[in-house]
Amino acid sequence: MSNTKRIASIIIIIFLLALLIGLSYAYFSSLISGNTSTNNVSVTSGNLILNYTDSSTINEINLLPGWTTTKTIKIKNTGTSSITYRLFWQSLTNKFVDKNDLVYSITCSSSSGSCAGLSQTILPSNTGTIINNQTIASGVTHTYTITFKFLETNNNQNDNVGASFSGVIYAE
Repeated sequence: MSNTKRIASIIIIIFLLALLIGLSYAYFSSLISGNTSTNNVSVTSGNLILNYTDSSTINEINLLPGWTTTKTIKIKNTGTSSITYRLFWQSLTNKFVDKNDLVYSITCSSSSGSCAGLSQTILPSNTGTIINNQTIASGVTHTYTITFKFLETNNNQNDNVGASFSGVIYAE
């Protein structure tokens, strides 16, 4: 076989592999509709529809010790079967110098059965999974209340006064 035929064969194989991977990803990935100015964002995957009834974006600036806020996200399975999903930071910027000062916790309530929360933990500096392998049955709603706190340590915290963080929470 000549070099030209080998190169052409390799290119065709790479193209077919890329096409197969792309089609597999399109089948299993989520489609998001909505925008940052609305409070309703819908995520659809096969027979599953997850509805965010609260924006997934968090943007907090000029924080002072003792500051706290909550964010509520409702995820409803309107599909025909149970599905396993995860919550994760799709983007995250944490500009705290002393990372131990900014913490968050998550409580979860379910319209049927149970769902996992997260005890108080330090807000990470990078994107990553928040809650993994959460199963939701058809017709069930999981309500997540996320509480963020800038801890008051009664020590000098001048390095973090006016700090900020922002992020986008996503489910897939």
